[in-house]
Amino acid sequence: MKILFNRDVLLEGLSNTQGVVERKGINPILSNVYISLSEGRVELLTSDVEVELRSVFEIDSDFSGKLTLPAKKLLDICKSLPSETDLIFNIKEDKVSVTSGRARFTLSSLPGDDFPVILFEASSSNTFKLDPRTLQKSIEKISFSMAQQDVRYYLNGLFCNVSSDQILTVTTDGHRLSLCEQKLQNKTSLNKQVIIPRKGAQEILRLANGSSEELSLSFIKNHLSVSNGKQSVTTKLIDGQYPDYKKVIPVGMDKILKVNRELLKQSLSRASILSNEKFKGVRLHLAENTLEVVTHNPEQEEAKDEIDVDYQGPELSIGFNVVYLLDVLNTIKDDEIEVKLKDENCSCLISGVNDSECEYVVMPMRL
Repeated sequence: MKILFNRDVLLEGLSNTQGVVERKGINPILSNVYISLSEGRVELLTSDVEVELRSVFEIDSDFSGKLTLPAKKLLDICKSLPSETDLIFNIKEDKVSVTSGRARFTLSSLPGDDFPVILFEASSSNTFKLDPRTLQKSIEKISFSMAQQDVRYYLNGLFCNVSSDQILTVTTDGHRLSLCEQKLQNKTSLNKQVIIPRKGAQEILRLANGSSEELSLSFIKNHLSVSNGKQSVTTKLIDGQYPDYKKVIPVGMDKILKVNRELLKQSLSRASILSNEKFKGVRLHLAENTLEVVTHNPEQEEAKDEIDVDYQGPELSIGFNVVYLLDVLNTIKDDEIEVKLKDENCSCLISGVNDSECEYVVMPMRL
């Protein structure tokens, strides 16, 4: 059986499904892309069992069937061919020849029936629509503080709470916490609290970044599927109880500092040059309209940097991990930020002056 593919269309579909392809996995079929054809509709699918990526497009063929081919090799073949060329697939049992012009490749195939497809039945009762920019912000602005390989497995993911008129996302690694709360343009009857694993969140963010169409989010059992019609990401959810993030957000913050984000970022970066390489501690000393940044290291070296700020409260000296502060400043896009403080033993709360939807909590550090 021969099937004709447009190189550019196939390349786009393969590129969109490479994120979870196993390079050297235990199960060889997870290194393959599942290709399903039915009455002119092609479905490409890759999976690592936890996350599944899907891409759909149309071709001029009435052939129906399914097979799997090496995903990375097929992608490289498409990349090596000129744009706007055609590829002819000739399927013969466990081999598939791919021909384009005078180039010919023969690839090994594994049965499509052996591919672990996640069965997911979406319905209107468990689905809602979301603007891609809202979903993008929900993940992009907070993903940096997600834990990595923490024994508290539920921290290795992104907490998402969908209610009637808002979507709230939270990440924390136990030392800092990021929160983003946005209003929904389209109200929903859903009320869901889930934990999305790191890889699933990364692939959903990639899908949202590349989408101009409204996204559909569907929840069923222990899975979440996000689709824009042509592409979808389906991910298993982490089964666990996320910590009560509300208890982490400090209250009674009576000391407020306003400062230019880039000015503070540069000052922290300069001072961090002489910080302890292991602990990365930096001390902030606040006085009226002045912030002094101080670092020391075991070699008895010291760095001091002073900048002008908007601060009217009493003097305060407090230590932080400078990397955590810089991560926040690199994420916020506002020119001016607001830092709320209480005392040297209490976490600080950071936000952009013009963006109250995202807040960042950083725990203090004893120096």
